[in-house]
Amino acid sequence: MLGLWVLISVVGLVFGVRIAVRGGAERALLKRLRQMPTTRISDGVAGRQIKICGRIRALAGTFATPLGEECIGYEAVARAGYDGTGPLLARAQTWSDFLVEDDSGTAVVRIKNARLLLYPTRLRQMAATSDAEVERFISQCSDRPIPNVLLYVESAIRDGAFVQVIGTATEEATGSGAPHGYREAPKRLALVDGGPELEMIVSTYSPHVMRPMVLRNRPMDQGALDALVAD
Repeated sequence: MLGLWVLISVVGLVFGVRIAVRGGAERALLKRLRQMPTTRISDGVAGRQIKICGRIRALAGTFATPLGEECIGYEAVARAGYDGTGPLLARAQTWSDFLVEDDSGTAVVRIKNARLLLYPTRLRQMAATSDAEVERFISQCSDRPIPNVLLYVESAIRDGAFVQVIGTATEEATGSGAPHGYREAPKRLALVDGGPELEMIVSTYSPHVMRPMVLRNRPMDQGALDALVAD
């Protein structure tokens, strides 16, 4: 019974965090992500906006999150309050370009200016007792006083994790290998941000279909469930 209550509390906390941080604009991005059909990487055409899905692969170096997890990029946020609905205490984010692999090929994701919809990978709730790592993170990012009650959320882009990306397809030289023909260098698909009207989205939300007990006739992926909870 105790284990059940712990599980309920954790689920409630996660939903609370997502309710707190998902604004209307982000829910609109989630809806767009869900509704856009997936294009296989080998079928990507330069000049079009497409959505690809696959596994993340590191392109260059990796980073360490404030809690020490190795990743390709991350966003870390600390807010006052048990559920993180209080004032912002500190925020940090960093990331690098990466590769996406599906069963048809590999594409480069140039993440500059992308909108990130990242599923939380670490949660820490601080109440009365101190948390040295979280306190160090806040102190490094700001000079705000650290309250006794706060919520720390870390969202990492992990090597090997599943990702969905909407972006404008381009072609770029791989920089290696022999030319395919006269003056023709090997190329690969790359996704970039297309500007305000063709905004890039990078999401680590699961696409697996679920059937919540209260909505048995309404199958939803993780992004749809998140948007429903946030409404």
